Amino acid sequence: MDQEKQSQSSCGVDILQRRIRWYHGLFIAMAVPVLVLPSIGYFALMIAAFSIVLWILNVIEGFFQCTGYAELAATYPYAPGIPGANQEVWKKRSHFIGGFGAWGYWFAWNPVISINALLGGWYLQSILFPGQTDLAPILSIAFFIFMGFILLATSYFGVVAGSYTQLAIVILSLGPLLGISASAYITGQFRLENITNWWLPEGWNWFSLEAWLIFLGLMALAEWSSCAWECAATYSAEYKDPKRDVPLALMAAGGLCLFTYPFVQAACIGSLGADILSEENYVNPLTPIAIHSFGQIGGLISIVMMLSALILISNTALLGSSRALYSLARNYQVPVQLSKLNKHNSPFRSAVVTYLFNFTLLLVGISYGGALPIWILSASAVGYLFINGLVNIAFVLSRKDIPYDDPRRTWKAPRFWVYIAAFWGIVNLTVYQVGLAYVMGEALGVVLGYLVMLLFIGLYYWGRHQMKKSGVKLDDLKPIEM
Repeated sequence: MDQEKQSQSSCGVDILQRRIRWYHGLFIAMAVPVLVLPSIGYFALMIAAFSIVLWILNVIEGFFQCTGYAELAATYPYAPGIPGANQEVWKKRSHFIGGFGAWGYWFAWNPVISINALLGGWYLQSILFPGQTDLAPILSIAFFIFMGFILLATSYFGVVAGSYTQLAIVILSLGPLLGISASAYITGQFRLENITNWWLPEGWNWFSLEAWLIFLGLMALAEWSSCAWECAATYSAEYKDPKRDVPLALMAAGGLCLFTYPFVQAACIGSLGADILSEENYVNPLTPIAIHSFGQIGGLISIVMMLSALILISNTALLGSSRALYSLARNYQVPVQLSKLNKHNSPFRSAVVTYLFNFTLLLVGISYGGALPIWILSASAVGYLFINGLVNIAFVLSRKDIPYDDPRRTWKAPRFWVYIAAFWGIVNLTVYQVGLAYVMGEALGVVLGYLVMLLFIGLYYWGRHQMKKSGVKLDDLKPIEM
């Protein structure tokens, strides 16, 4: 059957079409380095300049995990990305676990919109109303509404339009992120002694349990940012040649992140030193660097371009999370109405639900999180730990379901990768969870994260009721063969 013309499966749900190449996925994943912004100040507070090393370690972790994800995406090319592959592997073992992982992926990506709205409010306040931090929440709400017009319009016209919109905004945003950071080195703001004299917090002891809990908690938070380039695999059901396009998109995006994350963190700490922890610099450390490098007008222009960077990564988040929700609905793990595609082959209903959910998160974050992006980020990280843990275990199980030499494995990691995947699966589901709860326990953001994850139970049984009512069986939910 011609996938280009096919729009529905035998189960009555709409099917995504194969229309994009690896560079479309890269265009979208090129927004991921902007995810460093919410964590720069918090990481410096918790672990000082060693945060530069922590980013490097975490992106390397991403390479280990994404190698397995690339194989899964190529083996299950008609399941959308890692949440879809996770559902396919777990389906015959536990329909609930497969959906729970995909729900975690949705919750991991969709709060990026509310997080960036908070960031945008702080950036606008710092450049337009310096010192008046009480205005940041109001500006955040205004920025959120402004983003909504752009994000929903882009989502309505589908992933191809979204990827080219991304490419246009990359020129206006990723460049300034790197340009402002580079200016710190070029103009002499960067001083190596700010790093060497503040390498670790005073009294830090690697032989203490507290130090390792903090380290593991920060690795869990960092994973939300620096491993997020796996989003290039989310569009596996839409790549024309998944066995080639998925690995290429992932490796290119990972290389970009391996450079960008430590580069930006080092620029901020090297320029500001311990002053990065001040109220003005904590959330938006790039602002004083931009003003110092380019003057007041140049700094304003740079920050406006940074706001477009926040829109860019929010677009990535909405495209990815709406497809995760589509995948859940297609498998009757949430209400099936969310599997509807519009005339542009885009899951627009899921995008609207995701956007409205973010508005709720934004209001909760302002009310209880002090309008600090790290509060919502810690909640979102809970979902990301679950999907990464479950999909790594799914990789191990998939090797049992489909033998290594089976021709369906069109792209393969080495045979021993099952041990690496098992390791990261266990880490994400155990010690990272403990570390995250320890680091962010007082902020209650992690509690919010677990509450949202529990919400899936009610939605799951709603979807199961619809499946029974329609007469669809689990065996009917297989990937669509071409």
